[in-house]
Amino acid sequence: MSNVLSALPASFTAGDTITLQIASVSAYPSDSFYLKFILRGSSSKIDKSATAGASFWTITLSAAETAALAAGNYAWATKAVATDGTTTQFANGATVILPDLFVDQPISAQAKIVAALQAAITKLANKTATNVSVNGKSYSLLDIEKLYSLLRRAQADLSTEQATAIGKPRSHVIRPSFPVQRRYCR
Repeated sequence: MSNVLSALPASFTAGDTITLQIASVSAYPSDSFYLKFILRGSSSKIDKSATAGASFWTITLSAAETAALAAGNYAWATKAVATDGTTTQFANGATVILPDLFVDQPISAQAKIVAALQAAITKLANKTATNVSVNGKSYSLLDIEKLYSLLRRAQADLSTEQATAIGKPRSHVIRPSFPVQRRYCR
């Protein structure tokens, strides 16, 4: 994206270059004001000053700056700061930064745990292995229920991690768990 805009779009992809013309220089003369821009998400932000041009104040978010932002929901605002210190906020909004699908996304430690548990359960269920190791602990076919329990918990933690990464609020659902008691017939 390289068009000159008057406000951030509803969404854009990390790695895009965004140029904003945010205010008229005649409304906020550069000898009396400077303009600030902030873009803030749950885990990252950009805080910049605008540059006064012939007619407009301009802010450019470079491809490198937006590529460094985590995908998710962001709020943005611009304000004029007068030489006497008074401020006027004149534009704000919300945007969603989408991940660049052409760039490899890092895999979290929680996602690796889920994958390891799924692989271990598959090996035991298919009887291609009699013992498997997950995070340095050994499990056998007799422990498959424990592995399923660990997998469910790891998937819930991964889901929370992914929701937090894109700015969704945490779920407040309480999920009680009770130990499984096995009864054997004699």
